[in-house]
Amino acid sequence: MKLYLYNGLDGNGKATYQAIEISNSEADAWVQVDFERQQKEKGDSAVLRTAQQIADEMNKNEYNSDRRYRYMLDPTQIIKAEDGYEGAEEVARTELVADDTYNPERQWLDAEETDESQMRIEMWLSVLSKKQRKRLIDYVINGKTLTEIAEEEGLHHSTIDESIKAAIKKINKKFPKHPEK
Repeated sequence: MKLYLYNGLDGNGKATYQAIEISNSEADAWVQVDFERQQKEKGDSAVLRTAQQIADEMNKNEYNSDRRYRYMLDPTQIIKAEDGYEGAEEVARTELVADDTYNPERQWLDAEETDESQMRIEMWLSVLSKKQRKRLIDYVINGKTLTEIAEEEGLHHSTIDESIKAAIKKINKKFPKHPEK
C-alpha cells in the first residue's frame, strides 16, 4: 500500500509529499490501533478510518506548524483591495502593528522613565567639579571629540581624556553598580 506523508514546504511555500510503501498488514494494524484509540475517546461514535486518512491528519498538523513558522519569518505581507485598501501592496509586518505612541499609559510610563533617568544623571553629575561636568556632558551627551573639547579649552586632548576618565571613576566610586550589602 502506498501512503503519502508530508515532507515540508518548498521554496514557494507549497507542501511537498513523500510516497512510502507499507504492507497491507501494517496498514491494517495502524487502522486498528487508531480505531481502538477513538473508541476510548469517543465511545460509540468512533469511525474506522483508512491508513491514508490517519496519515493526512498527521500531515495536517505538521503542515500547519510549518506554515505558521514560515509566516512568522516572512517580514512582509500582501494587503489586498478587499481588505479595505486600494490596490494590492506589500508592506512590512511591523507597519501593521498598532502604534501606541499616543497611548496615555505609554506616555505616562515614558515620562516616568525620563524623569527617573534625568534624576539619576543629575545625581551622578553632582559629584563632579564644574570642569569635569562640562567636559563629560560635551563628550557623552553633545558628542564632541576629545580634540574638539581640547581646542575649545586650549589644552592637549590627553588632558581632556584623563579628566573624563577621572570623572567616570569618581561617579563609579560614589555610585557603584552593585553596592555592598
